[in-house]
Amino acid sequence: MFFVSFAAITFISLYHEYADLIHLIVSPSFRNLIQSGAESGSSFSVYRGTDNVLNIFGGYMDKRFQLAWTQNTVTQTFSLGLLSVSFTFICSHTRYSILYTAGYPYFLDPVTLSFWRDDYTAVIRNITHQVPSHPPKTRLVHVHSLALLADAIVRKVDPKHRTLAHYFMEEIAWPLGKLLFFYWTSLNIRIYLIIIR
Repeated sequence: MFFVSFAAITFISLYHEYADLIHLIVSPSFRNLIQSGAESGSSFSVYRGTDNVLNIFGGYMDKRFQLAWTQNTVTQTFSLGLLSVSFTFICSHTRYSILYTAGYPYFLDPVTLSFWRDDYTAVIRNITHQVPSHPPKTRLVHVHSLALLADAIVRKVDPKHRTLAHYFMEEIAWPLGKLLFFYWTSLNIRIYLIIIR
């Protein structure tokens, strides 16, 4: 375990041959993400099969009350499956960067979560100018595009230009004293929203 001055970042490595290598590559990027203020709190896990190889978490679950992000913090998840770790490290271990593009297959230019954080208007232009990937009248919703568009609309109309998540948290959840809980079922792939008193 290691800790950072203002935000605790915890590293838990379970037995695996690549754990130390993953830790050396991912930990500095994760530490910078939290310390830069780009994220107030977060977690990152790596699984091989059903084995948890790496679990890093840190920052704050709730900055208002200085509540630390813990291993039991409940949040919305963002995942990537079927990743060939050996191929990834062979090809990019010298210039490794946490970028995620696999969820955005239809965009004109490469899009990553860091692009969204740094210049969401450029990503919105990319989304609105994308070429349809299916024939007309095909019913298809690209969930990531829809989520990014909803976030952009809130940023545009909100006087403080907050993200959808921050707007919801500060204007709805906190004033009502509610806790937001996301639950994902792998059987029918739906996201449920449960407000707990």
